[in-house]
Parts: sequence; C-alpha cells; structure tokens
Amino acid sequence: DIKAMNETGSSDEHPAPLAQVRRALVVDGDTEHRMLTRLTLQLLRIPVDVVANGFQALEALTHDDYDLVLVDMALSDMRGADLVRALRTSPRHERIRVLAHSCYVLPGDVQRSFDAGCDAFVERPYSPQTLERAIAALFT
Repeated sequence: DIKAMNETGSSDEHPAPLAQVRRALVVDGDTEHRMLTRLTLQLLRIPVDVVANGFQALEALTHDDYDLVLVDMALSDMRGADLVRALRTSPRHERIRVLAHSCYVLPGDVQRSFDAGCDAFVERPYSPQTLERAIAALFT
C-alpha cells in the first residue's frame, strides 16, 4: 500500500516510526541550518527544541527528555563527538537516538561519529526526505 506524498515529501499519515519521537533536540551552530532542520521536524510533526552549541545542549538535556538528538559534528564550542560522549555517559540518556550531521566530511569522520556513540550519520546538505528516512530508520 503506497501512501500519497504531500508537498513536504512526507506521507499524509504520521509514519509509525516518527510517532515514537516525542521530542527532538537540534544542536547546530549555523543559524540557517537550525531554522531548516526545525522547519523539517515541525513538518514531520516532531516537537523540537533548538540550541546553538554543545553547552546549551548539555543544559537542555539536564532539564528535558528527548528521544532524538541531531548533532552538528562541527560545533563552535566543542566537538560534536565530545557532546555525544558526554550524553552517552548518563544512564538517563541511554535510549536517546543520536543522528550526526556535518557539511565537512573528511575520511574517518563518519566512523569517528559512530565511535563517539552516534546511531546514524547524514552528510549535509540533505533533503527533508533524506532526514525523514534517516529518523524513521532509527526508530524502526
């Protein structure tokens, strides 16, 4: 059964894997990328908080519960890998799925993201459909 796609590229019904994401946190130093990612997640009906750096992310993670964290691996205040390692040290966050992304992908960057504890990696720029598929795969 093929579902019709609307103009956002997502199906008219909320896909079951995406429905598992009760709240997402976007960590990205680039204002435009934060805005586009927030908009994409809102179109996917995923409640989202957005922060500009790793320290703000760590603060948000102490106050709110998230099912998904999207981390730019090239943050201004700390390495994305260090943020993910810090997140992974807390039993409170053991079920969070982490989707890493970056514009500047050098050999070994993807593996370093996985070694730090990321669950998936998407190279930017990416389409809303690519982001939707990556998130759905994390919750399937």
